[in-house]
Amino acid sequence: RERVLTDEELTGLWEVLEAIRTGTRPTPPISSMLARGLQLMLRTAQRGGEVFTMEWGDVDEANGWWTIPSEKTKNGTTHRVPLTQPALALIAEARADGSGPDGLVFAGLEGRTLEWQAKKAVSKLRHAGLAGDYTRHDLRRTVATGMTKLGVARATVAQVLNQQEGGPRATEVSDRYNYDPEKRTALDKWGRH
Repeated sequence: RERVLTDEELTGLWEVLEAIRTGTRPTPPISSMLARGLQLMLRTAQRGGEVFTMEWGDVDEANGWWTIPSEKTKNGTTHRVPLTQPALALIAEARADGSGPDGLVFAGLEGRTLEWQAKKAVSKLRHAGLAGDYTRHDLRRTVATGMTKLGVARATVAQVLNQQEGGPRATEVSDRYNYDPEKRTALDKWGRH
């Protein structure tokens, strides 16, 4: 629970995912749809289980938002995730690749979930020669750490991650500000990095 990818590891992973996604890597160890989903994890800092159960009905492509229903979040709170232009491009590719218009965004054969395969995806990439000893969950931690390193306030990072910020309980209950502009700015900043 401490592993954060170095910039070199992150660049190496991104290049491999990009090659798989675009079909330029011969004999890829994972599907292009899985690669897209992992790239969306890196673009949004959301949990793999949330990304790989994302449904078209939860995505507002026109306004650039993904609303994760409370029953799919770890803390049971509905969560709005800003979708940057590159994140929207990944979603549009998934639609063009045949996963829409209903059901799962990152769907496998016959619209089936890729959630189980996604749990093993990083391990498969490492066994196929990708450098570094890390897991899928380390990707989320890497994005959170990277945003903080870029100057994003920890309270905003907590909002991006849909985690409860420490502090007085009364403040948590009373403060209903959604941090939507700050979350979008943070993910845009991370995306540029």
